[in-house]
Amino acid sequence: MEGRAVGLLPILLYPSRLSLQIGEFVLLSWPVTRLTLRSRPLVAATVQAPQEVIESLFAAVADDLSNDAAVFLESVGEETTLFELLQAQGPFIGRFHALVFGKPYEHRAIALAQSYDGYLRELSSRTRSDLKRTRRRFVEAVSRDYSVRCFRQAEDVPQFLDAAAKLSSKTYQFKLLGAGLRNTEELSSRYRTAAELGWLRCYILYIGERPVAFQVGLLHRGVFHAQEIGYDPEFAKLQVGIFLHTEILQDLCALEPVVEVFDFGNDDNLHKQRLSTQQQTERYYYLFPRGLRGWLSCNSIRATNALSSRLGRLAERAGFLRQLRGWIRKVNAPT
Repeated sequence: MEGRAVGLLPILLYPSRLSLQIGEFVLLSWPVTRLTLRSRPLVAATVQAPQEVIESLFAAVADDLSNDAAVFLESVGEETTLFELLQAQGPFIGRFHALVFGKPYEHRAIALAQSYDGYLRELSSRTRSDLKRTRRRFVEAVSRDYSVRCFRQAEDVPQFLDAAAKLSSKTYQFKLLGAGLRNTEELSSRYRTAAELGWLRCYILYIGERPVAFQVGLLHRGVFHAQEIGYDPEFAKLQVGIFLHTEILQDLCALEPVVEVFDFGNDDNLHKQRLSTQQQTERYYYLFPRGLRGWLSCNSIRATNALSSRLGRLAERAGFLRQLRGWIRKVNAPT
């Protein structure tokens, strides 16, 4: 007799690489089969002991892992059952070589239950003033000759991706950090699928006919999930990324049914700190299969991460990182 499903791990499996890095410098990398969990495990509300369901799900994963595999857990919130299991030295951890990857960070979001003006009232007076000043300076600088387009349909994807990929290629993140919109064929397929499901909501800011900033996003069940963002560095002084952000928020606040949350996604920065109204502390984890290869992968990454973190702290104290960031932006600024 078939049992009743009470738990699910929505795992993405794909070929990838792991790297040993000191800062931005890759010392060594090797291929792995990556199993990525981007959300918390799903457990039926009727289950009395969710930790037992989660343990059994990961036990099945451990039994099925190949030697070249790595399980990557994104967005593990500190208030979740999964986090508690990872912290405890119990059977869950005993099935893997477990590695906390990076520092805890604040996963930030904006509550949009009110109007756009209502959202602004939740920010500090300084941030409100900065946003208003940014909008005023931009509108005056372009003589009101701007527009914002939202791309939602599958047939809109080629036009959006053509403009957004060109903007992304101009950024220092694309040139130096390996980030940005790269595999356009794969992205096109992904965005088309999202559009067919009714989730796609991407934006481009134009000055005249020229695209100057973009935002990739998905809207699902009242939550806007912000993904890639980028802008033309030629217009950095006009803060076109911030201006587009305020335009997107106003658009989302006007939708029916109501959009409740603007989710900034993983990681944290000053921009998110100033504009968010809620946050949750999260961590990344790697789980490697038991055995020599898993042990080597886990401890090699742990050692290089520790060294990179220590060197980074020393460089920050010396003011070197601030000077390096300024130099990177200067080199990649348009002439």
